[in-house]
Amino acid sequence: MKIQAPIIIIYLIFITLFVACSKKDAPPESGKPTPTVTTPTLGNPSVPPIPLFTDFSPQTAFIGDTITITGQHLGTDSTALSIKFGTVQAKVISAAETSAKVIVPDDIDQPSAKITLTSGTTEITSAMNFHLKAPIIQSISYTSGFAGQLLFIYGKGFRNTNHFSQISFGNIIITGASTGAGHIELTFNVPDGLLSGKYPITITIAGLTAIAPQEFEIFVPSITSFTPHSAKRNATIVINGINLKNPNRDNTRVSFIDFKTGVDLKSAYIGIVTSTSIEAFVPDNLRAGATYRIIVSVVGSTVKTTEAFTCIN
Repeated sequence: MKIQAPIIIIYLIFITLFVACSKKDAPPESGKPTPTVTTPTLGNPSVPPIPLFTDFSPQTAFIGDTITITGQHLGTDSTALSIKFGTVQAKVISAAETSAKVIVPDDIDQPSAKITLTSGTTEITSAMNFHLKAPIIQSISYTSGFAGQLLFIYGKGFRNTNHFSQISFGNIIITGASTGAGHIELTFNVPDGLLSGKYPITITIAGLTAIAPQEFEIFVPSITSFTPHSAKRNATIVINGINLKNPNRDNTRVSFIDFKTGVDLKSAYIGIVTSTSIEAFVPDNLRAGATYRIIVSVVGSTVKTTEAFTCIN
């Protein structure tokens, strides 16, 4: 039997199509997932870049000065950065990707320290040390006065905190709780109980000391006499002595106290006051026939008479 050529050609085409479709529909081999092709990307935006800390300036400064930290990828959120001078936390006031500004902390306790920057889990310590400048005393408000006298110290590089005792008057350290603090101004009261004389004033911060350009001279009042020794209420008496007036301001006070018991204090009005004499008026609430001790107070210094004054009718 003779097969015609066209029929053979059609048969071959059918067989070819059947085989091709069978391969296309066949499932993948078991355990071998179809691979996924991805296009490589330049960096992963979900992972932040690692911050860098390259330098800081100035490398020497006073407490309270601003230091600029330079680097890369520091961010713009100042609260996300932690900067320490040694182990002391500092206040970061701004951040701008390649720089951050920080205040030299008041509680810094070493004159030289490394600066450590922490951002997230990254911690970087400076290669060079930061060096603290010694405080400078430019002037004091008064160069003489009495115990209890309020003094102002002017300069720079002071601690604006009471956590530390930074002032010394002579060899007495003024406790931090007794001072008014500021970076350029400090206040304190002259200690009680010191003898007359001149005393140096110093400020010490992290082992660095500044000395006031002038010493402070303490005056101690004394009473040499008073007249009369007896008088009526509202009468005038004159008290004589030394250092009876504060050269800085008028704050002399006179009072009378029971000579025997040391109680029942009575304040007196005063008139003219000089460094050597006081005009005072016998209080109108003294008891007739009673004896009193006269007390003179100049700022925080007090002196009493050893002889009695008698109030008469």
